[in-house]
Amino acid sequence: ATNMAGRGVDIILGGNPQNKEEYEKIKKLGGLHVIGTERHEARRIDNQLRGRAGRQGDPGSSQFFISLEDELIRIFGGEKIKALMETLNIPEDHPIESKIVSKAIDEAQARVEGFNFDLRKHLLEYDSVLNLHRERVYKQRKEILELDPSRWRMKIIEILEKEGVKKEDFEKKEEEIGKERILEISKYLYLRILDSLWINHLENMEYLRDSISLRAYGQKEPLVEYKKEGNLMFKNFFETLNSTFVKAVISLKLEKRDNSFESKNFKKKIGRNEPCPCGSGKKYKKCCWPKYG
Repeated sequence: ATNMAGRGVDIILGGNPQNKEEYEKIKKLGGLHVIGTERHEARRIDNQLRGRAGRQGDPGSSQFFISLEDELIRIFGGEKIKALMETLNIPEDHPIESKIVSKAIDEAQARVEGFNFDLRKHLLEYDSVLNLHRERVYKQRKEILELDPSRWRMKIIEILEKEGVKKEDFEKKEEEIGKERILEISKYLYLRILDSLWINHLENMEYLRDSISLRAYGQKEPLVEYKKEGNLMFKNFFETLNSTFVKAVISLKLEKRDNSFESKNFKKKIGRNEPCPCGSGKKYKKCCWPKYG
């Protein structure tokens, strides 16, 4: 119904702007008549279509034309109506207008609505598992972002000690790289690792969800198995996060850039479109030319 006229849009009798003569003429004929060519799975949608007529106190009517070959009727209510037609010896091309038919269609719609409701409820139970993971990861990420340098340093040492690395090893790295610099770099590393592992976790959970239904053949409840394996994967997620972060921090090294190429390679005239002598692989004009050109 919304697709037909747009949400909240009235089909004005007599056109827009309204023509008084046309309006009175259409009103005498009975107003807008809405014709539906099939019934929707949800009764709510049918009622929305009916509601296009008789707006704002104007006269109107609606009528549905359906076939026993329509998907809704064929799957959920066709046999009952076919049996009725055979009993009453009604020809196939003869229209049926009966409360029995309307009731059968309403029952079919009610069954579809019930099926769809159960399906949404079932999907929500699966979504709630991943939603708990999402909330914890987002909370963790926010906490790390909001930590001041001193508290972030304590957090790093806590993670290192859990992974069997001594505090003294981190202090050596601080002396080597610089306290402020290592805290800044380590926070960036932690967040990058967290984001990367979270993307992998989402993909793994999706794969698990697609394949978990097969557990039913082994007399196991798929939802219970999904929760159990999902939580185990989430536990491994944080273990991998901490171990990967520790390896990254411990392997940090301060590399001193060798600028000797400046005096050697930039003495001769270099074309702007030639490869940059710094070895980046870029053209000179898009690399070091702004600095040394």
